[in-house]
Amino acid sequence: MNKDQIETLVTWLKDAYAMEQGIAEVLERQVGQMDDMPEAQEKMQEHLELTKTHAEQIKQCVERLGEDVSRVKSGIASVLGAVQGMSTVMAKDKMLKNAMANYAIEYFEIACYLANAEAARMLGYDDIAEVCESIIEEEQEMADWLEEQIAFVARHELNEAVESE
Repeated sequence: MNKDQIETLVTWLKDAYAMEQGIAEVLERQVGQMDDMPEAQEKMQEHLELTKTHAEQIKQCVERLGEDVSRVKSGIASVLGAVQGMSTVMAKDKMLKNAMANYAIEYFEIACYLANAEAARMLGYDDIAEVCESIIEEEQEMADWLEEQIAFVARHELNEAVESE
């Protein structure tokens, strides 16, 4: 294992931390817009808290490697910015767009943590790999829930469109 490989892992973990921070901001806004859907609002609030926990877990992984997450900026922020822009559009079908964006984000997170887990394991940091793998499981659970919600929200939006004619 060489220094450049460890620095690469640290960079990727910092990216993951920045990603979780950005997602938490988006989720906070979305939770505030869901007052008329208490069950979904509760699920999103739970995921917001889980997202904050993930950020803290990744921060600890970065610190385990002798670095810190202060002033972390990331190219991932631009990806999240695009999704965030899509999720805050004032459109009649905003709930559907939010559900679709959140679904995409979950799979983006899963891909990020798959890469981090593999890199950590390759470099002998099994504890960090296990953290990433645990996060993958939780993100997959949310993606599965969102998949169900997309179908429900799409049906709801179509019915709303018919009723508003």
